[in-house]
Amino acid sequence: MSDSSFPKNYYGQVRRDIFELVPRCQRLIDVGGGLGQTAIALKKSKVCDIAGVVDLVAPLDDSELDFAFEGDLADPALLERITREQGPFDVALLLDVVEHFACPEALVKGIYTSIKPGGYLIASIPNVRHCSVLLPLLFGGRWDYEDEGVLDRTHLRFFTRNTARALIENAGFQIERILPSATASRWQRLGNALTLGLMRDFFTIQYYFVATLSRAP
Repeated sequence: MSDSSFPKNYYGQVRRDIFELVPRCQRLIDVGGGLGQTAIALKKSKVCDIAGVVDLVAPLDDSELDFAFEGDLADPALLERITREQGPFDVALLLDVVEHFACPEALVKGIYTSIKPGGYLIASIPNVRHCSVLLPLLFGGRWDYEDEGVLDRTHLRFFTRNTARALIENAGFQIERILPSATASRWQRLGNALTLGLMRDFFTIQYYFVATLSRAP
């Protein structure tokens, strides 16, 4: 992630929304995974045998992790060192991370080189086409940064479904699945139903990507 001055609960969430997407594996790394709570929970759930994390913040207690690295992911040497010491990995998680980087392309390519043949990247990326962004922009001329969400004030890059897909594919991955997040409000679900799903993109706040290695980037 980005700013180590953020409160610890910003980094301490368990991302149970991605559990069903993660295949059973031996070695898993959560890239930009905060305090490592998601990696710990996946290991406790027997999804993986070895779990670790890398982020700007250090885990409060890394005794439940098999490895933890603290450092700036914008430095490609960090991922190279982690891969050399702990990899290669069967699964890499990249959950709401790429939008915090000025050059996410380098980060995703670095992750590509850290994954074993046949391994997986599981990513979640906010969708800037969401109605909460488009409606204020179109009808009010507003683009207001907030403490969290699609317009989180720490976001440096913004993605749609298509540009997020291109980011991952251009790094050498082959995408197996793209899944929309659950539509949150009742009126959004109604609007999606009335348009027979044609407006789903505008009611999707983030997309999940399941990708495998395909070719050299």
